[in-house]
Amino acid sequence: MAGTSKEHRLSQHVYATLQTLSCSLVEGLYLREAESMQELLCTPSQHRTDILAWICSSICPSLSKKLPSLRSKDPNSLSQGKYTCLGKVLLVSSSC
Repeated sequence: MAGTSKEHRLSQHVYATLQTLSCSLVEGLYLREAESMQELLCTPSQHRTDILAWICSSICPSLSKKLPSLRSKDPNSLSQGKYTCLGKVLLVSSSC
């Protein structure tokens, strides 16, 4: 499966970049397999949402004030409305 191999390489690259940039959310994670990296970065979870928020606020620090509203104690409770708001913050969607 060529697609899976490409996805694994991309996951490895993103994970390595997060480590290089000293993302505290990947500190202490010693993932060695591309599949584990892909699971971390591509499977819906609160940890993945926090990583995305970290990436966005690193690119545009003013977003750090808007992104904490996505934080939830239940990783499965990220509603479509919260994703819509994140899309608006990222200029992907126009409604929030």
